[in-house]
Amino acid sequence: MSLNKILAVAEAEFRAMVRSKAFLISIVVLPIIMLGMSFAQKQISARVDTSPRHFAVLDPSGRYYDHVAEAARARNATLADLAAHKLPKPPFEPERVDASGRSLDDVRLALSDRVRKEQLFAFVEIPADPDRDKIRYYSDHPAYDDLHEWLSKTLDQRLRLDRYREAHLDPSLVEALSRNVQAESLGLWTRDASGHIRPAEKQDAVRAIVIPMAAVFLLFFFVVTSVPQLMNSVLTEKTSRISEVLLGSLTPTELMTGKLLGSVAVSLLLGALYMTAGLTIAARMGYAGAVPPALLAWFLVFLVLAMLLYGSVSMAIGAACNDVKDAQNLMLPVMLPLMMPMFVLLPVIESPSSALSVGMSLFPPMTPLVMLLRVALHPAAPVWQVAVGAALTLMTTAACIWAAGRVFRVGLLAQGKSASLGQMVRWIFAR
Repeated sequence: MSLNKILAVAEAEFRAMVRSKAFLISIVVLPIIMLGMSFAQKQISARVDTSPRHFAVLDPSGRYYDHVAEAARARNATLADLAAHKLPKPPFEPERVDASGRSLDDVRLALSDRVRKEQLFAFVEIPADPDRDKIRYYSDHPAYDDLHEWLSKTLDQRLRLDRYREAHLDPSLVEALSRNVQAESLGLWTRDASGHIRPAEKQDAVRAIVIPMAAVFLLFFFVVTSVPQLMNSVLTEKTSRISEVLLGSLTPTELMTGKLLGSVAVSLLLGALYMTAGLTIAARMGYAGAVPPALLAWFLVFLVLAMLLYGSVSMAIGAACNDVKDAQNLMLPVMLPLMMPMFVLLPVIESPSSALSVGMSLFPPMTPLVMLLRVALHPAAPVWQVAVGAALTLMTTAACIWAAGRVFRVGLLAQGKSASLGQMVRWIFAR
C-alpha cells in the first residue's frame, strides 16, 4: 500500500468535495440562511399586530366590569415601557354590555355577530357567582390566548379579594403571608491555587445547556451531511465505471483509504470554521471562556472517529450497490445508532452520570455524540470513561474499516443486482 497514492486520492477527494455545492451550502449559504432567519424573526417581531383588542364584557351582576376596565387601563399604560424590553403587545379595550330587557341568548348571539363582523375581537361572560359557574370567553381567534389568559388572571385576582373580604381578612396581610420564597441556582464553593476560598457562581443556562447541545448538533450535522456524500461518490464512480479505471493504478484499499481521509479533512475544515465563528460570537456575547479547550479538542477527536466509523460503512454500501434506492435502504439501519442519541439528549443532560448516559456513551456507534455531550456538561464525564469510550470507538472504527475494505474490494467490481446484507457479510469473511 503506497502512502503517496493514498494522499493523492485524499487530495483529489478533498478538492472535489470543497468545490461541491454541498460544501458551498455548508460554508456559505447555511450561515447566511441562519442569519437571514434571525434577521427576519426580528423584523417580523417588530411588526407584530398591535391593533387594539376591543372586547365586550357581559356582567349582569355589575360587580366585575369596573375592575376589568381599571386593570386594562393599568396594563395599557405600561405597554410603552414593556415595548423597549419585550415584544410589542396590543392594548386591551373593554366595553360594557347592557343586557337589561333581553334574554342572555339573544345578547350572546348579537355579540357573536359583532365578533364575526370584526367589530369586536372577543367577549367574556362573567356569571353572578363565578365560584359556582364558569367564566365564559368567546372568540373567533382560538390561537390567540393572551386576552383569555389576562382576563382569567384579572378576574381571579378580583375573586380572591372578594373572598378575603368575606372572611374578614386583610388582603395585604394575606399577600405578605403567601409570598413565594425566592431560590437562586448556584454552583459550588471552591478553593483556588493560592488557597483562597471562592464563592459559588450563579448557574448559567447558556453554559450548562446551550453550549453542550450546540456541540452535539454541530457534530451530528457534519456526519449526517458528509457520510451520504461518500456513499454517493463511490456509487457514482462504480456505476460510471470510473472506479475500474482507478483500480488500474490503485488497490481498493488505497482508493477507499484516500477517499475516507479526504472526507475527514473536509469535515475538520468545516469544524474549524464553525468553531471559530462560534467562539467569535460567544466572545461578543460575553461567553469567551464558556467553551473550555478540552471540549474543542474532544470535539475534533470524536468528529474524526465518527467520520471514519460511519464513512467506511457508507463507502462499503456504496460499493456493494448498483442503485441509489438500494444504497439508501441499506444506509437507514446504519444511521439509526447515530440518530438515537438525538432522542435522549434531555435525559442525558438531566442525569449525565445515570446508567443510561454511561451505557450509551460507552457503546461505540453512539459514543461520539453522547460522550461529547457528557464532556460538555457539568460535572463532566470522568476522564477514564472518556478515554475508554474513545478507545472502544477507535477499535470499532478499525474493525469497520477492515470489514468495509473487504466489501469495498469485492463490491466495487461487482455488477448486476445490488448485494444484500448477507452477501456483504460473506464478502467480509471470504478468504
